[in-house]
Amino acid sequence: MVELVDVTSGTPVADWMKIGDVPTPAGGMRTNAAGEWVVNGLPRGSYRCVVTSSAGAVVEKTLEVPAQATGELEVVLP
Repeated sequence: MVELVDVTSGTPVADWMKIGDVPTPAGGMRTNAAGEWVVNGLPRGSYRCVVTSSAGAVVEKTLEVPAQATGELEVVLP
């Protein structure tokens, strides 16, 4: 399970997806079988990213999305 929250406003990205401001990724807010997750259309800025494994392990990191570019974040769960 992946949770993204805009650091500036405190708004969960899932709320933007519900109203159509950001496209919902295939599979929703979960990684695929390879552990990958791609979301398009995020505005530039900082996002708090919380990844929870099926076993309950949690990792929190900050994702920076630059203007008109791709932000990338690698997370390794214990």
